[in-house]
Amino acid sequence: MITVRCAEIKDSETLFDWRNDPVTRSMSHSSHCVEWDDHNCWFRESLNNKNRLLVLCEDAETLAQIAVVRFDRNCTDMKSALISITLAPKERGKGYATPCLLRTIEFFHGLFVDVRLINAQVKSCNIASKRAFEKAGFLLIKQEKEILYYQYQLSND
Repeated sequence: MITVRCAEIKDSETLFDWRNDPVTRSMSHSSHCVEWDDHNCWFRESLNNKNRLLVLCEDAETLAQIAVVRFDRNCTDMKSALISITLAPKERGKGYATPCLLRTIEFFHGLFVDVRLINAQVKSCNIASKRAFEKAGFLLIKQEKEILYYQYQLSND
């Protein structure tokens, strides 16, 4: 079973390592290697940003960290947010991405009840992410060059 929690300052080093993993970088919109000071500054600002939520997914039994999911609420349209996911390198290929997306969306929606639409942007070469988002119920709305744009409609209840 997967549990979710808000990221904490103690998670900074783990997420730094995941971000600089070569596969993670190749699937990211920004593929450069991030320096520790830049990451740490970004991470601290992220934890204090009221329109950003970083959520960690963990294995309920072992407490092993599986993924981090980031939500950025649109500041001009508070009813939408952008989602992204990064799996722990050692947890790839185990089927965790879709359940992590679904659990964190539920968690996010509990905190940001006004958000009705979640957007995702996936590189077209990222087959695993395409599958995960589609299995989670995201609908492909357009493709521009190598980026696929997905949307997920949240219920009104």
